[in-house]
Amino acid sequence: MKKLVLISFIAMREKYLPAIGGLSIFDEVFDISPLLHPADHKLHASYKDLPAEVVQIEDYAQLERLIANISTSHVVIHRPYFTSNSLKIIRDLLKRSARLDLICNKSSLLLFDRKKSLKYKVFSEIFCRAKFPSAWPIHTVYTNSLWMNAPLLKYFKPRKVVRVKHFDAIEQVESAKENYGVFLDSFLPFHPELEAEWPSEVDGEAFYKEVDSFIYWAKEQYKLDKVYFCQHPNSDDREKPYIASADVVYGETRRLISKAKYAFSFASDSTLLATQAGCTLICLNLPELLPSRIQQQVEKVARINGADYISFAARADKVEKAAGGATRRRAIRKVYASEAPSVAEAVSKEFRQ
Repeated sequence: MKKLVLISFIAMREKYLPAIGGLSIFDEVFDISPLLHPADHKLHASYKDLPAEVVQIEDYAQLERLIANISTSHVVIHRPYFTSNSLKIIRDLLKRSARLDLICNKSSLLLFDRKKSLKYKVFSEIFCRAKFPSAWPIHTVYTNSLWMNAPLLKYFKPRKVVRVKHFDAIEQVESAKENYGVFLDSFLPFHPELEAEWPSEVDGEAFYKEVDSFIYWAKEQYKLDKVYFCQHPNSDDREKPYIASADVVYGETRRLISKAKYAFSFASDSTLLATQAGCTLICLNLPELLPSRIQQQVEKVARINGADYISFAARADKVEKAAGGATRRRAIRKVYASEAPSVAEAVSKEFRQ
């Protein structure tokens, strides 16, 4: 049997593995994002959810050795980028591998942001037209959005297109909700990417004390038995001493969201998990502590999800509320309720039958 190899063009995180299948599906998994995005890799190096079984490719000598040894392998590329550097790697893999497939599973927030997704589509159309004078021998493309990937499909002309679920689709949504809430933390004051962009702009102690005040208020306001504070995957527990009004948990986000009655968040990607699970989602703004750009992002994520929105200031004893859109929430749930297989199921069926 030929070897099945996964090569990821984005940082391979634990959260992607259940949908892709990891080493339960693939014989080897490589992450070449350190090579393609060295600046981001420096920020990501401290992440706690980088899987130990994934081999990091950090220089071109490693990449050349990898490509030289896959002549009899079926290769699947996870999230290819539209850059000249990425396309050169794809060309080299096409020359060497026995078969090349692509996983083009777009970011969920991008999919539901029509203005941003349209910009992406126009850019990729222009880029593809310039870079693909003729069809490339791609075998299969696995995608969660035919609309978003129309330019890629048009110019790559794969033999086969397989529709798959979103990476963050919940396998089983619980209809019976329990009387608790989940706070989906983004680790904002200490997140490596935020610290690089706005150093020292968000004070960690003041921020999480305000979060705790909100959780206390929300528990009383919505008459909840309990609130779980779901730590960000890269949390190093610096926020933990300031959270007294919730049970702090790590690695339980998906399970807890599936049965939660309420979900609270800033602008986390996990907001869409809450929307598809049927939670009442409330996007939280802390106007006295958050930079204006993050406040705008919170408002935008609330609009994308059709979520309720709260601006909370404990010191001023001020709470402003805005109701979300039920039509948008229903549309998102319909997309996630797709009967399409996961990437892991589709790849396994394709290669292991």
